[in-house]
Amino acid sequence: MSTLNLYTAGRQQALVSERSWYRRLFYDHPGRLERKPEAMDNDKVKVWCKHCFEKRVLDEQRADTLSGLPVRETAQIEHQLWAQPKSTHRSLRWIRGHTSEMLVRIRDCKLQNQEDRQRAREEHDTALSPRRKRAQEDVVMTSTPVPAPGPGLAPSSMHATVAAATAAAVAATSSLAIPSNRDS
Repeated sequence: MSTLNLYTAGRQQALVSERSWYRRLFYDHPGRLERKPEAMDNDKVKVWCKHCFEKRVLDEQRADTLSGLPVRETAQIEHQLWAQPKSTHRSLRWIRGHTSEMLVRIRDCKLQNQEDRQRAREEHDTALSPRRKRAQEDVVMTSTPVPAPGPGLAPSSMHATVAAATAAAVAATSSLAIPSNRDS
């Protein structure tokens, strides 16, 4: 456990014990248990990547030292980090505790170990990537065969049109390359 002032080991352990593997890599807003409004962003709790949060606290204290200012208490810096507005760049603030946002943060965080980054990449790409899901749904929808007319019946112009459109859509979809996520 880190030297965080706003957390106790027991509270964090209780929060993490029943969650998915990636949740152990994040701190929840300290006001979550009390259901404070500032702990939430719409319907999701605010979370920080543990490595990023601890690095930011240390960076702020280092900046205080280098500027000749008195070094702020850890609790004061933590409070300021949690209070940052949503307009602050995403890499410098909390994120929403939404699965896809957390997996992307783990995947892209240079402070995470390679195993967790790869696991997050795979889970996000296979289960949660909206672009990949749409492409897979399009393939399923366009590859549904059009029933042929019964024996002895001439194909109607509608069947011919649908069959041609389906063939074109399948050909177009199969030639699409789904871009892989770039390593950051």
